Amino acid sequence: MVIMLAKNKKNMASIMTVSDEAYALLVLENSWDVWTQNYTTGDTGNEIAGSDGGSGVLVKCLYTNHGGVGKRYGGWETKGYARFNTIYDQVEHLRESANSIALESMFMNMQKKDTNVTKMGGKK
Repeated sequence: MVIMLAKNKKNMASIMTVSDEAYALLVLENSWDVWTQNYTTGDTGNEIAGSDGGSGVLVKCLYTNHGGVGKRYGGWETKGYARFNTIYDQVEHLRESANSIALESMFMNMQKKDTNVTKMGGKK
């Protein structure tokens, strides 16, 4: 994706909406502790917590998988929707900041240089 952006001289905001970015951040926030536990203990969450010598406490997602009436997989809770709206507002604000614009410009310039070196048979 980075090479695609550099080749086409596009910035991240031109291919990823505020909603896309907010959702990606929400998914990371929602599941980070579960993924960390899975990595550190080898516990996939499909067995009894602690049966493999783990902590014995099964970490759950923050905003999903808590069940509900008629919901097979649980879905997003109301607080997950509220958190998405908060993240959306933050992303929208950050995208407009001078620091964010400067950082993206610097990143794009670095990627253009890296792509040119690769084309010329350089370091990659």
